[in-house]
Amino acid sequence: MIGRVTSREAGSSGSSARGADAPGGPADAADRPSADAPDRPSAAAPDRPSADAPPAAPDRPSADAPAAAVGAGGAAQRPLDDADYERLLAFRVALRGFLRHSERIADERGLTPAVHQLLLAIRGGGPSPGPTIAAVAATLDVRHHTAVALAKRAEQLGLLRRTRGAHDHREVHLSLSADGVASLDAITRQNLPVIAELAAHLSAVVDGGR
Repeated sequence: MIGRVTSREAGSSGSSARGADAPGGPADAADRPSADAPDRPSAAAPDRPSADAPPAAPDRPSADAPAAAVGAGGAAQRPLDDADYERLLAFRVALRGFLRHSERIADERGLTPAVHQLLLAIRGGGPSPGPTIAAVAATLDVRHHTAVALAKRAEQLGLLRRTRGAHDHREVHLSLSADGVASLDAITRQNLPVIAELAAHLSAVVDGGR
């Protein structure tokens, strides 16, 4: 009697056949990743800026980074050293010495420093008929009424003359008298050697000791 193949046996034999030859069987299991196997990261492509993205801002120096000294024309300057400050101090000392010397010489001529500066502003303020009181006030960096008072004092000393403007009689021009010229010349001749020394100190500061 030919026996029947039971459903259990059929399932068993069918499973064996499928396991050997059918797709998805043991032979293919090694080639397919398990459902539980972790995904492997793929090699990511480098990020590329979008065509619509704004350009990256340039690197800015840190707030704590020391700024380089920049001179005229944008050229970097050398750092200052002790010798630079020694030359600067020497110039300031010489400048104060010149001012004291000039004041002393003016006092010996019977003039205050302000009147001496007034004579200089008039003599250097242009040719005849001379500068106006307004121009002298601007040169001396004083108020108009201060310049008027100085001019009145110098006129009383016989050092200057006042003349009205040829076209505008409201203008008052100032010019030195003979005594004013003589006084200014005497003071200036004694100041020039001290000014030369002052200029040497200034050159040393500007040239950096070269």
